[in-house]
Amino acid sequence: MLSQSITKFILVPLAVALLSMPVAARALYDFVNGGSCWRQGDWLINTGGGFVRRGLFGDIFIVLSDLTGLDLLLVVQFFQMSLFALLAFMIWMLCIRTPHLRITILLLASPGFLLFFWASDVQGTMRKEIFILLALALLAFGAQSRKLSPVLPIAAVALFTLGCIGNIMIGFMAPSLIAAFYLLWQAGKMSRRAFGVYTAIILAMSALWLAVSLLFKEVPALAGMCAPLVARGLDPIFCDGAMSWTITGKVDHTAQLLAKITPASLAIFALMTTLSLLPLFMSLRVFAERRFLLVLALLCFVPMLPLYVMATDWGRWVSTSYTAYAFLVLLALSLNRLSITAPPRLAFVFGLLALSLLLTPEHGINWMPGGALRSIAITFDELVF
Repeated sequence: MLSQSITKFILVPLAVALLSMPVAARALYDFVNGGSCWRQGDWLINTGGGFVRRGLFGDIFIVLSDLTGLDLLLVVQFFQMSLFALLAFMIWMLCIRTPHLRITILLLASPGFLLFFWASDVQGTMRKEIFILLALALLAFGAQSRKLSPVLPIAAVALFTLGCIGNIMIGFMAPSLIAAFYLLWQAGKMSRRAFGVYTAIILAMSALWLAVSLLFKEVPALAGMCAPLVARGLDPIFCDGAMSWTITGKVDHTAQLLAKITPASLAIFALMTTLSLLPLFMSLRVFAERRFLLVLALLCFVPMLPLYVMATDWGRWVSTSYTAYAFLVLLALSLNRLSITAPPRLAFVFGLLALSLLLTPEHGINWMPGGALRSIAITFDELVF
């Protein structure tokens, strides 16, 4: 009992803090150095050069900056870090409130789980999958309560909608969010009417913003989009990253994808995906409801498959799908939808934790030797010395 309390209230928050440190340090680095054309640039795509996918996000941040008088980069990063801090806090809460701590740690201890993934590859941090993952984390948190607060489903749908506006990939995660609402309804946590309304909104937002993304995929020039940012103090070079991908003919996505697909890169991707899915495979042994778990896995992974022929962020998509699966399993476990047949051995859990600290996928089609542990050590060295 004492060891479990130490794990919940000392070791888990310490682990969350250490894994969050490289992400926070990179955000500070970005702010000091005028921002990243990828980590913040993607959030500042705007409609200054014409209506374009993701553009409303940038417009909103520009308006907020003007209204508050705050630096534009600060506004964006405050929003990003608030979402990340809330997600990290929810992960800690899920660990504190669960009676199945070892299983919870097993599910979270994957090289592909967001905290390990972002800690090891800071170049891939602050991407918009955080919206859907935070939505699922909030629902998993709510499932641990005797009565589900109505604020949590509303917040989850709002986060999903914002994510759909910001990135086409979030729409492909609609099945996993609907699955979470379905499980809550089946457990009596919400009414059938509420489940129907939330499902309709999720499907409508997914379809609407997918259509918007396809119809307004590109604009003819970068100047109109970049001008509002330069006028508010950002360097013009800031516009050469994510924003340039929305310019007509600027990027040949197919050529970039084919250039990165080699036998070596495919072998590395296969290895890292297998390692990332070890807790998923283990969950099929831990719980009796294997068919149910396979359905959850399919709902998280299969809808994302079209993205793999569009661009090269394969590591991000595996991480997003696996993290969503972990939250859904924790939600189902809290609702007594799963029965434990073979609790994981402590040695296996610790071995998986060590693996996740030392070797993680990169956001593209590659890996990060040294993983989160190397990133934490580098961050600590730079901050202290």
